[in-house]
This record gives sequence, C-alpha cells and structure tokens, in this order.
Amino acid sequence: MPSFSLQPVTDADFEVGRPFTHRFTVRTSRSADEVFREIHGSRPLHWCTGIRRITWQSPKPFGVGTEREVAVSSGLVVQERYFLWDEATRVTAFLVESANLPLFRRFGERYTVTPTSDGGCEFLWEFVVEPKVPGPLQGLVLGLVKRLDLARLEKDTRAYFPA
Repeated sequence: MPSFSLQPVTDADFEVGRPFTHRFTVRTSRSADEVFREIHGSRPLHWCTGIRRITWQSPKPFGVGTEREVAVSSGLVVQERYFLWDEATRVTAFLVESANLPLFRRFGERYTVTPTSDGGCEFLWEFVVEPKVPGPLQGLVLGLVKRLDLARLEKDTRAYFPA
C-alpha cells in the first residue's frame, strides 16, 4: 500500500481562529472519566459510521508517542501518533503521520473532556485539516470535508452520547 507523509500538527494549530480548524462540543450526562475511557478504549469511536476500524499499534499504558491505525469508509487509511496525552486534564491530541492517499498536507485531532457541575461532561472534538491542493482550492475542499465527513462525525457523536 502506498504511503504519503504529512507535515506535523502542533497543539498551537488547534487555537480558535487558526486556519484549517473545525470543532464541536457535545454535552452529555455521562461522566468525564467514562467518556475519556471510552474514546481511548478498545473500540474508540465505534459509534462513528464513517470509521471502519481503529487499531492501537502501541501497548498500554497509552501516552505521548502512542500510535494507531485508522481506516475510514472512503478507503483512506492513516497512521496516527499522539503528541499530547494528559489524563489529569483529560486532553489528548494526535497528528496523522502518513496516509495511503495523498489528500492532506496536515491532519490532526484533539479531544478535551471537561466535567460539568451536574456530573456529566463536555466533549470538545477539534480538527486541523489542511488539504493537499493548490491554495485557491483549499477552501472548497475544506468546505466539502467539513460538510460531509466532519458533520457526519458530529451527528454520530451527538446521537451516541445522551444529553
């Protein structure tokens, strides 16, 4: 299978207002610890219909440097590596190191799970998605990714976690 390397993503790339970012928050009655464990468990993101499989490539305990492979329904397969893992604050972030299709210049995600006063939590899911197309087409491609793929992840996540 071909492999195309991507440029790195850093924690600063997720800041509000930075280019190529997308984010959504889901509020749920489930506890922060429970949601954090589920999104990093043996079947992470199993509720997302566009994700075929996620395979952890690193042994437990997970942390900075943990790797996993993700296959999505479009045929895209990516290799991910976590560069942030803080269980105390329930914040993790990873970058895509390589992909089997030359679609992205950079791609990363950050998960933040914050307890709420009612015993539930907020799950903030953030993305950095920089398409690998010439400048004038980047906005168009990013718009399609947001409208089709990221909107589907958001819809599935909202349906899975009860409010």
